[in-house]
Amino acid sequence: MKVMGDLVVKRGMFAEVRADRGLRVATIVTDETLDLNSYSWQKLKDVTAADNVILPDATTLKLGWAQVIENDSTSTYSLSVKDGGAGAVLQVVAPGEVYEFVCQSIGAAAGVWRVVSLENTTIVAATRYTEDFDATTDWGAAGGGYYTITITGATHTRGLNPTVIVFETAATVETRVDLDISYDNTTGDISLVVPETPDCRFAGRALII
Repeated sequence: MKVMGDLVVKRGMFAEVRADRGLRVATIVTDETLDLNSYSWQKLKDVTAADNVILPDATTLKLGWAQVIENDSTSTYSLSVKDGGAGAVLQVVAPGEVYEFVCQSIGAAAGVWRVVSLENTTIVAATRYTEDFDATTDWGAAGGGYYTITITGATHTRGLNPTVIVFETAATVETRVDLDISYDNTTGDISLVVPETPDCRFAGRALII
């Protein structure tokens, strides 16, 4: 069933399966002015100039009216989101960023807006340390029948119990390899160990997370 107009529900509304919101994907070449009937999620791509997105006159809205602005990750320029009154900049949305703008006052055209980042700031990529080594001198002199490369905890700064992945490199190709790795859990030092006979030294890269 389609409702060809506004639908006002005076109490709570429960969608047993789902209630979808509209998403508009568009490339803009000039300022984008929104109104109360605009799609609630605007995914905009801006590749020609640093354009503005202008929110509606707040006096035309209801309290809690919300608008999501997503700047497409392939955009060339940031988007400046402005209020619908004097045009003050509420938020600059860089390519790849997403913000929601929630209207908290409708007493004037500019309104009062709550700006919420929709990025997941609790997920942070683990920092990494990499060290390249050659197949000869970086392994030093053999001792006790083994060659060893040691990367100190003070150098890699990944703590006392890091994860270590080792690759053998041949020109531009890297292949993951298994070898003996020892850890010092008091200093964080990591040692890569290979036999002297046969000589198993190789050029590669250690990735420490």
